Amino acid sequence: HTSLTDNKSETKKKGKKNDRKKLFGGVIPTPESKPKQRTVDEIRAQYRKDSPDLTSAHAAALDARNKLLERQEKLERIAQNSEELANGAQDFASMAAELKKRMKHRKWWQL
Repeated sequence: HTSLTDNKSETKKKGKKNDRKKLFGGVIPTPESKPKQRTVDEIRAQYRKDSPDLTSAHAAALDARNKLLERQEKLERIAQNSEELANGAQDFASMAAELKKRMKHRKWWQL
């Protein structure tokens, strides 16, 4: 049982080490090591490369942005429609009140 637990913890450590390696570009920093000074061109070249992860992330971000814009347009249309409905309801209420006033003193046989 302990060897199984030890094996799991070693696997977990290796996974974390690999994650750190990926994060720091293949080099695991130590407290004694100083970061390498990179040029602007090196940084730009690193972030320009079309890796599948970056491309899919970029595509996902663009897709999310487009959906957000569509939702915004849809909400604007809904707000405009609700405003028109509110105005129509207000007009109907005022016409109904006016009709009620006119018909208040009339008898039913005079209609």
